[in-house]
Amino acid sequence: MEIKVVIVAETTDGPDMFFCRILCTQSQYESEEHYDAAKEWVKLMTDCDSMIAIDENDKLGHLFHLFVWSTSTLIDITKSTHCK
Repeated sequence: MEIKVVIVAETTDGPDMFFCRILCTQSQYESEEHYDAAKEWVKLMTDCDSMIAIDENDKLGHLFHLFVWSTSTLIDITKSTHCK
């Protein structure tokens, strides 16, 4: 399954938003590994630890139609052995 995720991060330049799509299994989704993968991706680009990840099924997911998702990064964690 493919899940859209927005990460809001506090960077040294102030707050910022990052957009990605996570390809994950149902089990990975249910154990919230898609959030971890999205945050790890942001950590590769920034020096921040304070982050909130929101997916399209969360309370703020109704805002996701405002973004152009076809240009966002796709992260495949289906073959990952990462566990919470």
